[in-house]
Amino acid sequence: MINTYNESHLHYALKQKFAPPYAQIEAQIGPYIVDVVYGDRIVEIQTQNLRSQQKKLLYLLERYWVKIVHPIITTKWLCLIDHQDTVISQRKSPKKGSCFDLFHEIIFFPNTFLNHARFSMEIAMVQVEEIRRDDGKGSRQRKGISILDRKCLKIEQTVPLYDNEDVFRLIAPYLPHRFTTQDICLQMGISASLSQKIAWWLRTNDWTRCIGKKGRFHLYQREDHYEKPFNGNRK
Repeated sequence: MINTYNESHLHYALKQKFAPPYAQIEAQIGPYIVDVVYGDRIVEIQTQNLRSQQKKLLYLLERYWVKIVHPIITTKWLCLIDHQDTVISQRKSPKKGSCFDLFHEIIFFPNTFLNHARFSMEIAMVQVEEIRRDDGKGSRQRKGISILDRKCLKIEQTVPLYDNEDVFRLIAPYLPHRFTTQDICLQMGISASLSQKIAWWLRTNDWTRCIGKKGRFHLYQREDHYEKPFNGNRK
């Protein structure tokens, strides 16, 4: 087994969730280490920066069916400890994640992968406890507090995605025939920056087109006739 000393508890928990009893964990496949392999199937846990895996995926998809598991944190508990690992404080973060957060990553991920016959993705909606230490080594945003680990408390649900149509299905119920990014914000309860990413993804994938402006916002019109049922088991 490959050394997993620096592996987070979240990463470990997801490997255990998606690995059958007979799977190999942290296996060498050519020049790469993969999280889970069984038969002709590979599962990779990728918490962020999906585009960094492009070269690896090109190699693996020539030989295997590949599933990327992408966790999205719906609820986070913050646990601050001192240098003796004594808990100083615990609180619930006000930030809440949703499946829409996938668009932070997927706008940088080439469609050649998502529409590849051997590729699939699965969103894992999780609750975590983030272990922190005030050691002055963390980021300025956290005022020097370091993140030591993210412990998986619960996997709430998983959402399989097999192609761009499945990604579109995540947001289609919230999109009227004509809309602006402001409408996306209100319908989905998300930030302006995320709504802009979603609008960009929709337009570049030909699900919508810009037909003008409504006030200071671009006005988009849906170009789909989306009625395709989802059977959840296409690959």
